[in-house]
Amino acid sequence: GQQPPIEAVQRAVQSAVPGSRQNIRVVAEQDKLVLRGTVPSEDMKERIEQRAEDAAQGWDVESELRVASTR
Repeated sequence: GQQPPIEAVQRAVQSAVPGSRQNIRVVAEQDKLVLRGTVPSEDMKERIEQRAEDAAQGWDVESELRVASTR
């Protein structure tokens, strides 16, 4: 099968996150891409998931992103 577009998704995800303090990893597992990491807000999580879907070239994207608690 074709290679998963990990780098494209990683770039898309990073462009969605201001600054470089985010630590989101994109990994391929079986036939899907998995997003792992912690994000500052629910809005950011949704934005990242959307960007990842757009860049995934038809691959399934599974999000394991957690929203950091603000307290």
